[in-house]
Amino acid sequence: VSVMFWYQLIQWIGDLADYAEKVGDRMRLLLAR
Repeated sequence: VSVMFWYQLIQWIGDLADYAEKVGDRMRLLLAR
């Protein structure tokens, strides 16, 4: 397995975490109303 693969995997997981956080914030705003 190449280093580039691991680098891309880590970046993808980071993007996924950011997306999940944004969705979570949006859900919290909807529930707060």
